[in-house]
Amino acid sequence: MDSIKSWTAEDEAIIATNIDATECKRCAVELGYWKDDYISYFIRHADRKAPEINRGYYARVRAMEIFIHQFLEVS
Repeated sequence: MDSIKSWTAEDEAIIATNIDATECKRCAVELGYWKDDYISYFIRHADRKAPEINRGYYARVRAMEIFIHQFLEVS
């Protein structure tokens, strides 16, 4: 089988972005912005991020929670 894939520079950039985003989420969870019982399965440790980054992730998570709850109430 020839299914072995070599990563392109574009692939590596996408993977790096994913890792950075996951680290940011883990950092925010560790600081208590919200609870996520599963983030530790995706990334073991996260370096501390700037408060603006943590607040931005919190705002997105909270907005989605509100949106989902409103959607479910209407349904």
